[in-house]
Amino acid sequence: MELNKYTPLTEKQRKFCEEYSIDLNATQAAIRAGYSEKTAYSIGSRLLKNVEVQKYISEIQGDLEKASGITKLKVLNGFAEMAFSNISRLHNTWIERKDFNQIPDIDKAAIQEISSKIIKRNLGSNENPVLADVEFIKIKLYDRLTALSKISELLGYFKPAKLDLSFIDRLTEEQAEEIINRAVEAMQNGKDN
Repeated sequence: MELNKYTPLTEKQRKFCEEYSIDLNATQAAIRAGYSEKTAYSIGSRLLKNVEVQKYISEIQGDLEKASGITKLKVLNGFAEMAFSNISRLHNTWIERKDFNQIPDIDKAAIQEISSKIIKRNLGSNENPVLADVEFIKIKLYDRLTALSKISELLGYFKPAKLDLSFIDRLTEEQAEEIINRAVEAMQNGKDN
């Protein structure tokens, strides 16, 4: 597949597409492509709306997906491992942890961090102290809410409705005041109008 077949794109625009495909940061991609740092944010935003730019980015990403073997399904499954993990599967009892090699890979994938701290503790009594080093282990899982949010985004759930507010400019002052008064009244009455 020939990626440079999009002749309507300039060399800078093609470079922007390639850079954008690396980190999905339009501002940084614009800077790396040679656009001015002062205007990079607006240029990056404008370029992402260009149909030819969108096509070229899609093609690059499709090639990256094929080359890496990473598909949307794999990404979705990765987020699912994090979202549906359960700390109880890492323990035999509420206090006794499983050996790491006994934990299934799917549950290991949900672990963000394991840290330990050794603290001297008195394991005896006040009269007969027995000081010992006690190791405390902290296991932190990836954030479930973030993973669920990413799953919802990938599957297209909960897309916010786009409101067309262009009519506001055409309202008379009296019409705008009437809308505001109705909204205030509805809030005071506990209604969602």
